Amino acid sequence: MKSVAGMNNGEHGSLGIIPRYLQRKSLTYLWDNYNPYATQYDENNKNIFERKDNFQFEIKIDEKSVAKTEFSGNYFPPKIRYAVDVREIIPEIISEVRTYLSQKSYTIDSKTTSWKESQKEFLVK
Repeated sequence: MKSVAGMNNGEHGSLGIIPRYLQRKSLTYLWDNYNPYATQYDENNKNIFERKDNFQFEIKIDEKSVAKTEFSGNYFPPKIRYAVDVREIIPEIISEVRTYLSQKSYTIDSKTTSWKESQKEFLVK
């Protein structure tokens, strides 16, 4: 799930597929709307986390949730996070999910206490 929707992956804080896509869209939007001749106002006083805008990503198999994650959209401009269209990255997301779901062995989640518990939770029929 980190490789699809993670915000702070690895040692250097790389982004997952969806946040990286939103970052690219944000940069394009910001450069398109930047006017170097206009007076720039300091907006550092605004608290971007005043209102929570979280994105949820969930994988379901036969109406059963197999994996679920959430990340904050507050890092991206409002015009980007309120008009998200991920259709163009769906093949990349499917490829990533397929890669991980086709593994022969899986890591047990640290929240589960035993292998049997994790099997009940993630059993695919």
